[in-house]
Amino acid sequence: MVIKLIEREIKRIKFKIVFSHLAVSFILSLFLVLSYLFYQYSHTLSETKNTMYKVSYRANEALVFEGLEDISVNTFPVAIFDNNKRLVFGSLPFQIDLASYGFLRTKGHLFLISKPYDPALPRGYIVVAASMKPIWNNILRLVKLYLPIILLLNLIYGFLVYLLSNVWTKPILKTYKNLEDSTNIFSHEVLTPISAALFYIDKEEVRESLMKAKDFVNNFLMFQKYQAFPWHKKDIDLEELTNVVLKELTPRIEEKNIEIKTDLKVKKISSNPELVYLILKNTIENAVKFSPKNERIELVSEIEGKGVLLEITNKDKGSGFDEKISKKFESKSGFGLGLYIIKKSMQSLGGRIDIHSKRGEGTTVKLHLPR
Repeated sequence: MVIKLIEREIKRIKFKIVFSHLAVSFILSLFLVLSYLFYQYSHTLSETKNTMYKVSYRANEALVFEGLEDISVNTFPVAIFDNNKRLVFGSLPFQIDLASYGFLRTKGHLFLISKPYDPALPRGYIVVAASMKPIWNNILRLVKLYLPIILLLNLIYGFLVYLLSNVWTKPILKTYKNLEDSTNIFSHEVLTPISAALFYIDKEEVRESLMKAKDFVNNFLMFQKYQAFPWHKKDIDLEELTNVVLKELTPRIEEKNIEIKTDLKVKKISSNPELVYLILKNTIENAVKFSPKNERIELVSEIEGKGVLLEITNKDKGSGFDEKISKKFESKSGFGLGLYIIKKSMQSLGGRIDIHSKRGEGTTVKLHLPR
């Protein structure tokens, strides 16, 4: 079970590694190509403007020497207007506003509007037009050339990263496989003799001690298995899970004639089911253990910010747990593994535990769980 979880998580990790590397690589490649395209666009536009300046200069010379027929219009169309903005020579792709001088950009063309060098000349505007289509066609050609190359190089890079991620994650899988094997061996070597002893021993005190030892080992092994998997989340029905725990503890609850009162305002959370089960089991079990006979245990859940607050209160005599539990997790009967498991499980889930116990008033365990 654990190894399957690890294998699934490793697949997700490898996917994240490949995806993140591909995303960064593609963004950098795209940035470089866009920078190059911008350079090409600026360079081509600058060359176009220089050529337009030259054409405008030739048009000025033609006006001075009255040789308009010598103006070459093969490169860019040229038009000359008088002071009243009437066309006297050439033609333009479409009509433009002659309100100012300099470069004028429209949707598909670039115009250079200048005035004659000789103010005595009757003509007032020289207009040179250039189509932007060749510039954009050049950019489009470069995009068609470089985009497939970028995609191909990134796919090759992604495949190499995937191969490397297999090498990087293999030691992790091997480590967890060894951990699971050693845990299974430990479980078999310890629990088998205990189970065999319970079959033959009739003395109640000895059986109770063996059962405690068995519960201790089971709890510890389960905690060791699942504390490393807080990301293994499912939708959990708190009410249903609480009922499962209460059913397991029914003999002890009935023995002490303890009343269980639940008020679960929040019943659904998304978390690691195994760890939440361990938290509930050990918390409720401790509450039952330290409660006097004929008392009541209350379980309350409510929304707390972005999380859930689960309170478990028992009316014990109040053992002054605050100082001891918060520091060393020690109870009056010795080291409390259950409380240790609760704290570490809560930390794995990103939550925390607060315990408030006052002599004569009882104990309240507050579990702050992410939702």
